[in-house]
Order: sequence, then C-alpha cells, then structure tokens
Amino acid sequence: MKKRLLGIPVLLILALVGIPLVAFAYLVLTFTGTVTVAESVTTTSPLTWAASAYPGGTDVHSITLHNNSPAPVDVTLIATVLPAGQGVTAVLSTALLTIPSTGPANATFTVTTTVTGSAAPGSYVTTVTVSR
Repeated sequence: MKKRLLGIPVLLILALVGIPLVAFAYLVLTFTGTVTVAESVTTTSPLTWAASAYPGGTDVHSITLHNNSPAPVDVTLIATVLPAGQGVTAVLSTALLTIPSTGPANATFTVTTTVTGSAAPGSYVTTVTVSR
C-alpha cells in the first residue's frame, strides 16, 4: 500500500510540472516584413523629345530601354498621335521587344513620326506606351 501512496504524489507532481511545459510548446512567434517589387524596366533615353517636321517630312527618334532584372523581360510597345486623324502618324520599329538580362541589358527601338502633305500646321503629341 505504501508503494501506491508514494506513486500518486509523484504522478501529481509530474502532471503539474508537465502542464506548463506543454503550454510553452504552443508558443507561436509571427514575423512580418514588407517586400517591394520594383519595376525592372527603365530607360536610358530622355522621357520627352521635341522635333520639327514639314508636311511630307519625317522624324525618327530612338529609345533605349534597360532591364534591371536577372531575367529577360518582354515588353509590348504602342505608339499613338494626338490629335488623331490629322495626317500625322507614328510607326514603331517593332511592337514586341525582349530586353536581355545580360551583356548590356539594353534594347533599342525607333519611333518614326510621318507628316503627310495635307497635315495642318500645329502641335502633335506622339506617345509611346511600354507595357509588360
């Protein structure tokens, strides 16, 4: 009988000591951080340009894009002229461009603005949109 009575207090002590140990096993730490993804395509060319052309003339402008990413980047190019339908058009040398990630990580394209003989004098804005 003495052995049984001695075993019960030992079990109770072990049970009381074991409860806090189990509670610490469920402690959870949470770490949070902010990751900002930067645009990898930049330009080494000025963002604006000015040119003069007479009716029947053209203006050719080169634009160089740079890739800061460790992987090649594909971009789509779109050119528009405003006001539209006035005899001034813009044509790109390509509509799709892959900017490499090595070597010089640059790719260059041209935008050719053509003025027809019937274009009215005035200011026209050629816009090139680069999107991924």
